[in-house]
Amino acid sequence: MEANRPRGRFRAGALMEHGLTRQEAKDFTEGKSCEICGRSDTRIVVDHCHKTMVIRGALCVKCNVGLHYVENTEWLSAALRYLS
Repeated sequence: MEANRPRGRFRAGALMEHGLTRQEAKDFTEGKSCEICGRSDTRIVVDHCHKTMVIRGALCVKCNVGLHYVENTEWLSAALRYLS
């Protein structure tokens, strides 16, 4: 076990942030590709809405992290102004 990892955080059967166990999340993403970029050669994770906790689908880590910025309309507007 890593020294910095909280004890028991990922124990078998424990629910993750999206409400699935690690095994359920693994089963959900197994054999899937990212629903945004289509990649399947990287780690695929369960994407969920942080407000409603509803599972939306399977994404690669890069798209899942990027989606956070797209959902933040204030940040997105500022970024688009910066780019133009």
